Amino acid sequence: MPEPTFKIGFLINPIAGMGGAVALHGTDADNHLQALARGARPLAFERAIRALQNFNSSEGQKVRSINFIAPLGQMGGDLLNDLKIDFLGLSGFESQITDGDDTRNLCQKFIAAGVDLILFAGGDGTARDVYSVAGSKIPMLGIPAGVKMRSSVFTHFPEGVSQILQEIESREKIEIIHREILDAASSDSTMGNYSQSTYYGVASSIKSQVTLSSAKAKISLENDPGIGELVEKLAAEILENSDELVLIGSGTTTFALKKILGPNYTLQGIDASYQGRCIGQDLTESQLLEKISLYKKVSLITGVIGGQGFLFGRGNQQLSARVIDAIGWSNIYIIAAEAKLLGLFPVELFVDLDSNGQNQHIPTFVRVHTSQSKDMLVRLRTPLDSITKESARQLVRSGNE
Repeated sequence: MPEPTFKIGFLINPIAGMGGAVALHGTDADNHLQALARGARPLAFERAIRALQNFNSSEGQKVRSINFIAPLGQMGGDLLNDLKIDFLGLSGFESQITDGDDTRNLCQKFIAAGVDLILFAGGDGTARDVYSVAGSKIPMLGIPAGVKMRSSVFTHFPEGVSQILQEIESREKIEIIHREILDAASSDSTMGNYSQSTYYGVASSIKSQVTLSSAKAKISLENDPGIGELVEKLAAEILENSDELVLIGSGTTTFALKKILGPNYTLQGIDASYQGRCIGQDLTESQLLEKISLYKKVSLITGVIGGQGFLFGRGNQQLSARVIDAIGWSNIYIIAAEAKLLGLFPVELFVDLDSNGQNQHIPTFVRVHTSQSKDMLVRLRTPLDSITKESARQLVRSGNE
């Protein structure tokens, strides 16, 4: 008797994530054209490879087989061909220029084909497009490939997707969970409401041992005296320091510091300060590297994404592996409200630097400063951790068989 099948509709948004390193805070509308003009390179294909390259490596008895359905060309079929994953190809999506209509039309074809899951590589905009067609009836799972990923249908790291698919193959029962679809209220850098998220609905996804990233949470700093005292102290130190370039990260926590320093700093960008004066706004990866090369002493003050616990790799892709290596981990000062840290479960932070050697120099623990006199030692999680965890699970299963 043949194994029952589980149909997966797979798609890639080719332009997702292109704006990150070049300081564009999304690829909505025509931002991807600006990203190309600034020298951005596509990232979604690489992250989808990370997600699926271990899919065929699982061994052992399977309860069901997975059948992929994907568009021919760059929106999915090319990658599956490269990884030698069999799939049913859909024609009509081979254009080199794609948009949200292509995603929505593909999802309609997936549903007509009776898929059990829509797997996509993209960001919040792609999640919105998929959800607009699938609603809560068809489960969806996101490979994190966007600039901002506030929705909770994404794995922490792309590598977690292969593990989820292997669980689907091996489990008798597939359970459904419900996850929020969110997006930034605006991707316009001039808008003051960038830290706000718009809610679009509740999607279905797959329950797994691999935890999905939580939705981004906004933590109010108005009643946090610890952060208020801390940024006052940091501002005084920056103003007194005459020979150090200070890079200040994006987000509401670091913006509390920027507001003390002056009016020329940005909420969502990585800015440069020297002797308390803003000498660079919303810098790209290449601009950051150029600034760093001009100074003997460089430090970075950065925050944490509330609800998700990401330190680097979401919303601040300008802070790439090359930039972090040039700064040095010993010169990175992390600040976060205590309530923001304690809102994470477990209390740990995530780093995804899109580099093959990204685990080489990353410390296991970092100090996060919550007030002038208090800090917390917090574990860092990287993609290698998720792979090692799964290898350990496989060893345990093998020993129990």
